[in-house]
Amino acid sequence: MTKKPVSASGNMSDRLRARLAEKDLHKKEIEATWQDVLSSSQGSLAAHEELSYEEITKGIRFTDTYIETLRKYIRSKGGTLEITVTFPDGKVTINKLSQ
Repeated sequence: MTKKPVSASGNMSDRLRARLAEKDLHKKEIEATWQDVLSSSQGSLAAHEELSYEEITKGIRFTDTYIETLRKYIRSKGGTLEITVTFPDGKVTINKLSQ
């Protein structure tokens, strides 16, 4: 029985998988940063404006509804609406503020 030679594409596949896993991990870290920003901003906004956390959450849900309505309108005209947050480590596309 002879062993099959290792092809360059076989090595490339492993390297590609490693890069994709690294990018996925990086994306998850950026999304976690976004969640931290969102929750800390809700807390500081509630404290500064003397609003309850529930009122902040209700406002965010209303904003999500508004954004979704705007997204549907733009889509009906043939366009797309994208909201992107840029951090020093990368970008995160936001579908909903409450995500």
